[in-house]
Amino acid sequence: MSTLLADALVLVFTDWFTLRRWHESGQMDRDWALGDATGRHYRRLVLVTCGHEDDRAFGEALKRRELVTGEAPPPIQLIMNDARTPLQRHLDTAPRRVAEAIADARTVVVRTHHMAAGRLALRITAYLRKEGKSVGLLARGSYLWSRFAAHEYGTASREAIHAAAVERELCTAADAFVGTTGKMVDDLAWRHSLDPGKGMIVPNYVLTDGPVSSAQDREPGLLVYAGKLVKRKRVELLIQAVARLPDQVRNSVRLDIIGDGPMQPELARLATNLTAPVRFLPRKPHIELLEVLRRCQLFLHASELEGHPRAVIDAMATGCPVLVADTPGLGSVIQHGATGIRVPADPDAFATAISELLNDEDWREMLGSAAARVTRMMFGLDQIIPLELAAQQLALERGTSRPARILDHCDTAQPVRWTLPLLDEAPADAARAWADALQLYTENISPVAEAEFRAALHSLLNAPHRRHEAA
Repeated sequence: MSTLLADALVLVFTDWFTLRRWHESGQMDRDWALGDATGRHYRRLVLVTCGHEDDRAFGEALKRRELVTGEAPPPIQLIMNDARTPLQRHLDTAPRRVAEAIADARTVVVRTHHMAAGRLALRITAYLRKEGKSVGLLARGSYLWSRFAAHEYGTASREAIHAAAVERELCTAADAFVGTTGKMVDDLAWRHSLDPGKGMIVPNYVLTDGPVSSAQDREPGLLVYAGKLVKRKRVELLIQAVARLPDQVRNSVRLDIIGDGPMQPELARLATNLTAPVRFLPRKPHIELLEVLRRCQLFLHASELEGHPRAVIDAMATGCPVLVADTPGLGSVIQHGATGIRVPADPDAFATAISELLNDEDWREMLGSAAARVTRMMFGLDQIIPLELAAQQLALERGTSRPARILDHCDTAQPVRWTLPLLDEAPADAARAWADALQLYTENISPVAEAEFRAALHSLLNAPHRRHEAA
């Protein structure tokens, strides 16, 4: 029987990510594997969404999950906007409804499904503490929301400022926060001046109950990309790459692009103009996507920026050789030449690597089998469950250590750290902070860009200083 961690676990979703959207994204079954496993350490689960009455059917599907441990799972209660009231009214009443749903609970963990759910999670936590319950608040998101918003819209954009503000409020008040990588945890702590002691790493996970496919069992010439069709993903680079393959290779391959997004019409026109062997397919449920990943010969990804890319590690776990751009997030999950191949974000570089990999079955087998072994060992669900439970335990312990506390004060007027205020620091501290910032920067760029940066920095540091010249 599972050890009881607390009486109730409250999972808070954003106002735009309903259970219906979760299901339609194809990720519900995959994502719920962790929720189901950790939920068995509570007497009851509460899911808070802004969905309407149609969310109820998807919630019922979660309740009908198999008894994988041989014990009855805890009951699930949905708090949703089934009355279709204005959104703000639903958000205002949700904390009270959660409290009523778990009236007999004394210990509670409140966890966000995404950082964007932060403000509602804060209100629920405050309400439950006023009711006299011991509550631990766990801030969790699968990627660094503020960084991605700043990358896409600019640091001065309304989107980036909003993301940073909500992320800051949540993580400052939370009893523990989780990142999918060490870089994410460090970045959150630095960006929002957080206590590093309350940060934990819980990577994205892979399901390991399916088989690993060998190179000889895969469909010849099938290349796959799976993910959103947005500018950051640079899917056009993959289309250009297959269009530039030598004729004898191009005539025997097909790139299946699985997903949807605002870039799809433009990408389809590009594929047509280049007469590239490309097929566009809608996003698939995770179980069906895994079957595709077990069939394809290569998985391709050229994104500008990723956190801990789930599609890539899913492909690796099936034994599929992966070819990715050497960019932040993608490069960090691939050990070049051992578990995959990293190349510059250039169509010709991708085309050359595709041709060479397709012509060498032994190479593909070596890469795929090593990727499956390493990925399953590091990111298998059985390895991630204890990490997630430890994060929830930490949040509860910290949340109950000061019973009188409602929420930590968060100075929302204080700006998020985009740059370091070096002039306010002692010289030694400024040098250390500057070095840390440079290290973080170089870890998130390609080796070529790092070499160029270091050469430019060396030149500037050794140039005569203007203030000294004026003196």
